[in-house]
Parts: sequence; structure tokens; C-alpha cells
Amino acid sequence: MALTYNGSNWTTSPVTVNTLTFVKNNGNWIPDPTVYYTLTKNDTKLIAASAIGTAAQRTNLGQYGDFSGWADVDLQSAMILVLTTDFPNPKVNVNYKVTFLVYSGKDIPTVFTFQYNGTAWVYKP
Repeated sequence: MALTYNGSNWTTSPVTVNTLTFVKNNGNWIPDPTVYYTLTKNDTKLIAASAIGTAAQRTNLGQYGDFSGWADVDLQSAMILVLTTDFPNPKVNVNYKVTFLVYSGKDIPTVFTFQYNGTAWVYKP
């Protein structure tokens, strides 16, 4: 039972469970530094206003919020645009896992992984 002292009495507190994952780095276990990010409506608007993909694809993205018929190279460019905008000071050599929706008869959550190498974002297949 978790308790909190309110200044005069001990009261019960709701218990929150935080989970932490670890990765092995140079033979040592460290907390997993991976950044998990899901595209927002503002992100899809940013991509829709860019020159990435075709005009029809960008219009569709702006209307529905998912990617339909986009080539992988264009999806990578779109995610790099978002990462560059949303993470102006990224951590070097840390995985950034970006989740977005791809429409193929239904919306399918899709994850691409990128790392910032100190000068540029690099897709990690």
C-alpha cells in the first residue's frame, strides 16, 4: 500500500506502475534511451504542406491523416521532416521510433526507426 504524508496525516495514495526497459551497451545494462513518437495532426499538416510525395498524396494525407500509396523513400523524407521540426536538439545515435498510419484497406500502424548521427537523420531499416 502506498502512503503519502500530507503534512499532518498519512493517507493512502494511488499506485502507479512505471516500467523501464534496458539495453546492453558495451557489456553494461543501461536504461533504454529510445524515443517513441507518434505523428500528430499538426505533423500530417506539416507534411501535407511540403513538397514530399505527390500533390494527390499530400491532399489525401491532409484530408484523412494517413498515408496511402506513398513510396518508402517519400515516407522516410516525411518522417525526417517531422523529426527535424519536432526535435530541434536530438540525441545523437539514439533510436527514434516514429509511428504513423498507412492506409491499405484499413489503417495500419507502421513504425520507422531513425537515428541522428550528429549532422543528419538516418533511416534504420
